[in-house]
This record gives sequence, C-alpha cells and structure tokens, in this order.
Amino acid sequence: MRAAVRRMCRHGRLKGSSEFDLSLGKIIDTLRADYMAWFERSPNFDIYDESIVFEMDLVTGRRLSELQGKRSYCRVLNTLHTATTMAVREGQVKCSVQPWSPCDYTLRVNWTCSGHLAYQPLHISAISAYSLASKEVSLSAAAHLPSHLIDRHKIEFLEIHPPSLKVLLRGVGCGRWNDRMSEPALALNRYLLELQVADPLAIPFETESCKA
Repeated sequence: MRAAVRRMCRHGRLKGSSEFDLSLGKIIDTLRADYMAWFERSPNFDIYDESIVFEMDLVTGRRLSELQGKRSYCRVLNTLHTATTMAVREGQVKCSVQPWSPCDYTLRVNWTCSGHLAYQPLHISAISAYSLASKEVSLSAAAHLPSHLIDRHKIEFLEIHPPSLKVLLRGVGCGRWNDRMSEPALALNRYLLELQVADPLAIPFETESCKA
C-alpha cells in the first residue's frame, strides 16, 4: 500500500511504470556509489536534469543557499568535492539510500562525512532528498542513462562541525560565492588561516568541467 501511495504522489499520477522503476534503480545505484566514493572521484552527473533545483538548509529551517540549472549544480559540487579532497584527511562518507514517502521527493539519503580538517575533527550529518522528473528524457539519450532524471536535490544539515564551515556553505551558488570560489585555493587558505593553521594549503586547483 505504501509503495502504491508513493508512486501516485508526484503530480497526482501513477509513477509505477517499468521505465520509472528502472530509472529509480539506476539512480539509487549511482547515488550510493557516488556518496561512498566522494573522496576518490567526482560524482556522476548523468542522472541529473538540465533544470535541476539545488537547496541547502539547516535543520532549524534556515536556508543556506539555492540555485538552479545543471551547469551551476555541477560547478558547485565539483568545487566542494575538490576543496574537501584537498582539505580533509582520512575522509570517509557513509550513507543509506531509501525510498521516501513525502510527495515532493522520491528518495532520501541519510549520510555522514567524517575526517580531520586542519587540526580539528570534521563531522557532518545530513539528509539529502531527491525528486525524479515525471517526464521521460528524449529517446535519443544514451541507452545506459535513466529515462527519468533527478530534477530537485535538497540537503538538510543536521550537524556541522566545526560550525565555521557554515560560513563557506552559506550562499553557495550565488554570484558572490562563485566569484570567491573561482580561485578555491584562496578561499580554502582563508578558512585555514581562520583556524590558525601555521602553514595553510596553497596548492591551486581547478574544478572539473560539467558534462551537459
């Protein structure tokens, strides 16, 4: 019964088609692999819609940032990925992917990120909610791609330590943040200096380009 209700939620119509179920399975596998390999490689962006909406909130309800469009989404995630792989030692991500019942979202990922940032322990716990677009992608798309793509991704942070990381996350995707992160090494250096690190990281790096 729950499965039937879940499939009917979005846009008030049944979503239990075989194509939707196949897409859901592919996306679950991709997300699980991407989270677990966060410190090893960049995410797979093939599962995201061109008009994806990305939001980041605190558990208190405070909005940290919001952006729209796959290009901006790719840029932000690639920048965060590169910065964390450089700054975090012994980084590890654990996750649990499961279907979710609220009508606005299809999948829920409970995840934690731990490691060491400068001379402080790092611990982040959050919930990522994903919704799949009701329309199918063009038939000309590659056969290995899902026919339904993710059109919304919302992260709700439950815990962020050290708390000063909230400053870097605030305004992700806005013009001023993008200008600051156009040279991510400089932003990372400023953060490490705030933590009173004697020798801040000063290795320049570039974000990977997004695939359309």
